[in-house]
Amino acid sequence: LVFLELINSLIAAVISGILIIAGKKLFQSYKKKQHSKLFEKDFAFALLSLSTQLSIGVSYENALKNIAFSDYGIVSKEFQRVLEEIKKKNSSMHSSLFSLSERINSMTAKRGISQMVSAYDKGRKEASSDIKAIALELLNEQKNEARAFSSKIVVLSLMFIAVSAIIPAMFQAFITVGSMFLELDISPIQLLLIVSIGFPLIDLAMLSYIKLKTPAFLSE
Repeated sequence: LVFLELINSLIAAVISGILIIAGKKLFQSYKKKQHSKLFEKDFAFALLSLSTQLSIGVSYENALKNIAFSDYGIVSKEFQRVLEEIKKKNSSMHSSLFSLSERINSMTAKRGISQMVSAYDKGRKEASSDIKAIALELLNEQKNEARAFSSKIVVLSLMFIAVSAIIPAMFQAFITVGSMFLELDISPIQLLLIVSIGFPLIDLAMLSYIKLKTPAFLSE
């Protein structure tokens, strides 16, 4: 209807529909991935708390409840959901924890939750040591990931400096000097848009990429 031609309108509708569906799926995938990263961020510390509580004689259910109502971000919220499933739906601890594992798209978290399920059937002392071991392993993985990112951030920082400062300066110098000797096919409006909108958008894209690559436990 916009193009006043049936074929063009159908083509525009199909393309728009495909883009909307693809964008929605990409957004949902990104949202789920971010949720998993935020869960990983505090999961190891929650496991250490669980291990400590079990070692001093707190029951598994009460220890889980204490974590659920503590300040462990997404982990606390997910453990609240586990407790609600047990209380309201009469689910077992095993099935509720496995449901949590399915909601979290992270192999690291899945291993930790699997260890929690295994520890539930053991004695408190043995369960405490097993959970502490997996928590320390997860913290060590975060430490290695932080080291790997520290080497990447140097390169990304240099790229950002080049994109935000060096390239715009060279472009403007080329336009200023080149216009004295060459006939450049760039209008003043185009030049203004490139400098005031184009380069800032590139900077924003670069910052977004850096943020996307930053581990969740280092982003705050």
